[in-house]
Amino acid sequence: MMKWKWRASLLIILFLTACGTASTQPKADGGQLKSQSQNPENSSGWETVEVVNNRSIIAKLEQTTNDTSKRDRAVEEVKDLTEFLAGQFGDTIEERVESLAVEVIEGGIVESSIADINGGYDAFMKKGVIFFVKEVTDTEPFGVWIGVKQADEKLKSFVDALQEKVDSGDMLAKNIHIYYTPYTTEENHLLTDEVYKVVNEIVKQSATPEHLLYVLGVDAKTGAIEIRHNFLTEEQQQLLRDQFSERNIVFDKGNIYPSVEYSASAI
Repeated sequence: MMKWKWRASLLIILFLTACGTASTQPKADGGQLKSQSQNPENSSGWETVEVVNNRSIIAKLEQTTNDTSKRDRAVEEVKDLTEFLAGQFGDTIEERVESLAVEVIEGGIVESSIADINGGYDAFMKKGVIFFVKEVTDTEPFGVWIGVKQADEKLKSFVDALQEKVDSGDMLAKNIHIYYTPYTTEENHLLTDEVYKVVNEIVKQSATPEHLLYVLGVDAKTGAIEIRHNFLTEEQQQLLRDQFSERNIVFDKGNIYPSVEYSASAI
């Protein structure tokens, strides 16, 4: 999930762009793995079972059935919807049937399971992040990505609940990716607020603050701070890098509008 903060004159806009056969192996020593491409960081407390796109996968679901008729029927419902929308907005939306199906089917199951196990969806925001990958790439598998900072019994219950949904044919194991993240959604939101305060002070010191525009947020996938603006100098950018040195900062001068991304809150 990405929390964006905008500034256009004095207007601020918050844009919220995040049966037990699964592999869940607690670490015996709770140790930490060295961060590198073939052995990235993992301080979750569970073993790394696989590394995908430089992320430590800490739990994998197993595809235990070939009978996916339940999910197939749900996909047909999504297809009917996309065909209707295609008639309204153009044919290209039909190409997104499977992407939308994952958001509706796997995404819906993930959201409801998280809410049931954690006593509400918002409670999970203190534990991790969620985002969708909507297109297949060479490095990043398609599907729902659930990042967890610290594994616990509730995570095991969550993985077991998802596995039951795979066993029953309601969803596909390959569309779920559970990995270690060093940052939670709540931490990313708090960081967004802190960066906003600093950038806003820079704006206030300008002779023409009404002409200065920016949007900023923290990328749930990478943990990087993203700032799109039309005014920050190299010196001001370095000031921000120094003040928030624990994260990478990506500056984009000119285009202040973030690309629209789905998040778990939009399921």
